[in-house]
Amino acid sequence: MEPRRSRTKSFSLGPDHNTARVLMVCPEFPYSFWSMPNGRKATGYKAILPPLGLLTVAALLPSRWEVSVADQNLGPIRESDWEAADLVMVSGMNAQSRGILQVISEARRRGKTLVAGGPYPSSSPEEVIQAGCDFVVCGEGETTVPLLIDLLREGSEGGVIRSRSRPDLSTSPIPRFDLIRMRDYMYMAIQTSRGCPFSCEFCNVVALFGNSIRYKGPGQVAAELELLHRLGAPRPVFICDDNFIGDRRPAKSILKAVTDWNRSHGEPFGFITQTSARLGADVEMIDLLTAANFGQVLVGVESPDDEALSRASKRQNLPGQFLNWMETICRNGLTVFPSFILGMDGEKKGVGKRICELVEKSAAPVPVLNLLHAAPGTRLWGRLEGEGRLLKEIPVEEEIFSPLNFLPDRPQEDVISEFKAAWEYLYEPSRFLARAYRYYLRMRPTRRAMARRKREKYDGPREMRPPMRQRLTELRAFLSMIWKQGVFAATRIQFWSQMLGMMRKNPSRLRQYMDACAFGEDMFQIRRMLINPSRRR
Repeated sequence: MEPRRSRTKSFSLGPDHNTARVLMVCPEFPYSFWSMPNGRKATGYKAILPPLGLLTVAALLPSRWEVSVADQNLGPIRESDWEAADLVMVSGMNAQSRGILQVISEARRRGKTLVAGGPYPSSSPEEVIQAGCDFVVCGEGETTVPLLIDLLREGSEGGVIRSRSRPDLSTSPIPRFDLIRMRDYMYMAIQTSRGCPFSCEFCNVVALFGNSIRYKGPGQVAAELELLHRLGAPRPVFICDDNFIGDRRPAKSILKAVTDWNRSHGEPFGFITQTSARLGADVEMIDLLTAANFGQVLVGVESPDDEALSRASKRQNLPGQFLNWMETICRNGLTVFPSFILGMDGEKKGVGKRICELVEKSAAPVPVLNLLHAAPGTRLWGRLEGEGRLLKEIPVEEEIFSPLNFLPDRPQEDVISEFKAAWEYLYEPSRFLARAYRYYLRMRPTRRAMARRKREKYDGPREMRPPMRQRLTELRAFLSMIWKQGVFAATRIQFWSQMLGMMRKNPSRLRQYMDACAFGEDMFQIRRMLINPSRRR
């Protein structure tokens, strides 16, 4: 451990040296695709996802410690929570860096002993220590939390705790989902694996979790679903692995276990996850995903320019294959959210237009466009630092509107201009609706609908009605969208025409089509804010 200066207040583990009151803080996410304020407002949810990392760490703490969670995406930290805490733990990603530093400042002002961990503190420990944090934990909780507890019991003055060992995820406990209110979150989250076999230059996954993918056992995953179900979790569950299909064999075992569990419980959950674009070359895996009730996948396409992909070591995205892969994924029942990055070395002028052309040809309804930000700990950060191109005074990944934190290899004004123009083009409401309509018209019907069409017996699970609260939430969201897009919007005639068309031509995919339309509200807002910066919150 690397030492640091003395803390402002000594930390005590209670009279028996085994008890403590811990306040875990999740800083607010800035405005982005991941905050979805319009979608949340329409459904009454306060946040998108729970702080899964903190809930996992909470499960690793001694059972006699009293733990509470303050998610600042739900609201400010209560004064009573501050006063009760002996120890404050904060965690978050690079996008939450500003919020993490603010929590550190406030905890320091109150004389609290403070621990920080997670992606941002792990990649920038010196910055976090300099801000006044007592302990910075770098590494995975299964190996670092025991080290932290020992140091706290010894009365250590603090410092940076590092562990580069990669724990076997069979030792990872079920997260403390009991510490949150399920009804506050639009989606629930679990993690089944860590690591990625690829080494994309701009990605910090390998630095954090390594190239060797480690999976939980199928029984562990089923046990987490069982607990979520018992606690009344909302229907969509985001499996937040960085590349769920990174190792096909364990991924298939987990999918079969999820399918069995879901069917035995009447399919209470639908699922979303992240995969590589090569999912489109693996129809067997697509079928396993849809059988397990997966509806959407997030796929990192990044760029249509081969040189940019090559220089970023994104070699798994084979040139010219994206449209074929998208077609395969769509026709076999999954919605793809492709993500793109502007500002990569090697991209050519006009890349924004080429992204738009690619999206229109694929008809992907909800593409996600990002500006490249060099994250600490990545190979990109190290290379740009060596080339003298980093602009370290600019916050890293604060939000979608942040300026680049490095000097790109083409004029920055061109990158920003093309980024804004792509958002403006792709999320023009009429164009967005037409694209979503094309996508779901060509998606095959559900297995149940195909069996009904062929007058065959369907051997899948019997559909169970969701709880009344969930039905009311879904009704509220539907009515909100009908009001905004079917009554108020200039595209209301197109909206009704396409909805009726879906009901006639591919009715079993109507719900997925409407879900995509609902995503549009937040994407329209981002588009408006990019066009008119004065409309930013």
